[in-house]
Amino acid sequence: MDNTPILPTEEKILTDTDAEDSQYTMLVIEDNRDIATYIGEVLSERYAVAFATNGEDGWQKAINLVPDLIITDLMMPGMDGLELCRRIRSNDVVNHIPIVIVTAKISDQDRIKGFEAGADAYLAKPFNVDELRTVVERLLDRQRSLRSKFSDNATHTKEQQDEVQLTDTERRFLAKTVDHIYLLMDKQQLNVNTLAEKLCMSPRQFHRKIVTLTGSSPASFILNIKMKRARHLLETDPKMSIDVGAVAKGYAVERIAQELIAKGVNNYTLNIGGNIRTIGTKADGKGWVAGIQNPDIFSEDKYLLKVAVADTALVTSGTYQRYYYVGDVKYHHIIDPETLMPKNNFDSVSIITPDSGVADALSTACFNLSLEAGQALIASLENTEAMWVLADGTEVYSEGFLSYLYKE
Repeated sequence: MDNTPILPTEEKILTDTDAEDSQYTMLVIEDNRDIATYIGEVLSERYAVAFATNGEDGWQKAINLVPDLIITDLMMPGMDGLELCRRIRSNDVVNHIPIVIVTAKISDQDRIKGFEAGADAYLAKPFNVDELRTVVERLLDRQRSLRSKFSDNATHTKEQQDEVQLTDTERRFLAKTVDHIYLLMDKQQLNVNTLAEKLCMSPRQFHRKIVTLTGSSPASFILNIKMKRARHLLETDPKMSIDVGAVAKGYAVERIAQELIAKGVNNYTLNIGGNIRTIGTKADGKGWVAGIQNPDIFSEDKYLLKVAVADTALVTSGTYQRYYYVGDVKYHHIIDPETLMPKNNFDSVSIITPDSGVADALSTACFNLSLEAGQALIASLENTEAMWVLADGTEVYSEGFLSYLYKE
């Protein structure tokens, strides 16, 4: 009689791998650890791989990870592969994900049941490495083509764009997303987190899904929708016009200043459309005097204060510069990129900094930022000061702004 003890076989340890940038993530749901390990070893050469050992755990992991492709066993304790497919196809977070069912039970009737439940492909056990890779690549090719279709839409012919079509589910999701973007824009509440919440997703889930379908990050997708809306407004509203002077004027003024300096000009001041750029000082060695205009055009005081500047730029952006009224509503030229409507945090923002182009950009940026964010931005920059005039007329200054105050 052989009394050699029977030692337990070592259980395979399934370890998830983290996805690198632009790397696809596979979710393998398989209760047989040897098969799961085999699939993982084949796929990990090119993809990040995550594992689950039963249907319920696989469902939770799919919701949390939002992988690019799911490979699942058919026969599992608890939730089987068919029920898992049905759940995935009925959930907006993950219903776009391709599903491969791996099973030894692969009659024609079983295939039909699987496809009806939402499977995209079947693999019969045992399968070889090339077959697995081919099925995975074929399903991922559709995602790559979708991303290319959206990202290169402007350069593709209609025939090329028609080669890959969105499913009805994907089309409905994107349409719902765009609807929510428009609604949040109108309410001036649009940001990625709020949009994800409206779609009943976490920001990470929304990011994974929108990247899979369009190849764009949520922020880029939102920007694209904003640009399309702006284009529509410009093309359909005869009263709508576009202001392209946000930074160009300041850049042009700085180029002129640099040309003058290169030609040996030592004492000069430029004032082009309110963009002031000084070179050196006045002949008496004192700074050039410039006024900060009062944004209240009905006030008897034309200027809020005067500053003395030398070798630097002074730029003000304000609601009083270019505007019009529709009824009692005032529309000015400084546009909130989130809503595509005039921003009304402040009446004006003035910037003092050496470069006129930078000053122009900062005045527009600070006008769109909150006061706290604008103050933090200015504090992080060298030789840069700012003055904010709030909507109620309150004046707020950066730490060193009043050091430029002109004393008569």
